[in-house]
Amino acid sequence: MSDQLGTIAVIGTGVLLVVLVVLVVIFVAVGRRDARRRRRELPSGASDAARAERDAESTASLRSRANASLVGIDDAVRGWEQELGFAQAQFGSQAAAPLESAVAAAKVSVARAFTLRAELDDAAPSSEPRTRTVATEIIRICRAVTRDLELHAQDFDAERAAQAQAPAMLDGATRQAQGLGARNTAARASLETLAHLYSDAALAPVVTHPDLVDALAGEAAGSVATGRAALAHADLMAAVAAARAAQSALARATGLLDSIDRLSAQLQDAASHLGGAVTALREEMAAAQRLAPADTAVISATAAATAAIKAAQHASTGGDPLGGLRVLTQRQADLAAVLAPLRERADRA
Repeated sequence: MSDQLGTIAVIGTGVLLVVLVVLVVIFVAVGRRDARRRRRELPSGASDAARAERDAESTASLRSRANASLVGIDDAVRGWEQELGFAQAQFGSQAAAPLESAVAAAKVSVARAFTLRAELDDAAPSSEPRTRTVATEIIRICRAVTRDLELHAQDFDAERAAQAQAPAMLDGATRQAQGLGARNTAARASLETLAHLYSDAALAPVVTHPDLVDALAGEAAGSVATGRAALAHADLMAAVAAARAAQSALARATGLLDSIDRLSAQLQDAASHLGGAVTALREEMAAAQRLAPADTAVISATAAATAAIKAAQHASTGGDPLGGLRVLTQRQADLAAVLAPLRERADRA
């Protein structure tokens, strides 16, 4: 009894640890997102006036806006350095390397913007065109820095969101695997039924799919187990990676089952169109007999068409209607190509 209580206590502690870690991830993600939203609302953001409005803006106002943008982006880059620290701690240095490079590039750009502002401070009142050009460039630099850093941060936002959802992702994969198991059983039964209606050649593209689905389901189950073990150790990165591996395996399994359903529908559809295709081909053969019955190319194409019709008759009863329909369509196209110049000649006569 005491052993059972000890086990329950360990499990309870593990679950509590996972919940606490997930809550921390959510808190950090929301905090980082809100901080970046505030940085986007700085004067260097996307709400700048259009070019025409900027041209109409006074030089003093443009210069003031450039100064405000530069002060704002300088503070923002410091915030991004903190963001980089969070990313390195949470995801590792390798994963955070692109953001680290972006922050380094941002510092270089901001330093250049400060150099330009020094030029503004030293500009003579008579150099208004140059003042406007420099102020506009400072604003452009600030906006470009913000945009570049935001693009890099989106990946980390997505990863943090995934970590917060790691338990749900694993639960969802488990439910999906259960549904696929039932669906695969139905697929095997469907293939057995189709085997009485169509040839082995007709079913060859999908006949091994149920076994492949079983293998992928086993792969997904292993990934889910790995993910749950990672959760027990509060390793959310590993849990997310395992959940994604399970989702990938299940997606491939779903695609295999979908292909069985599609082939069944395609075979039925092809069987229903065989008669019409045979009729159309016979009409072309009749036209060939009228236009040039002794032409060697016509004779060859007609013989191939006759063989296709005979094969199609077999395909409609236990054969491969999809393959038969493809051959009929091709033979009709071949015969039409042979007859095209003959028809043109007859039209000119």
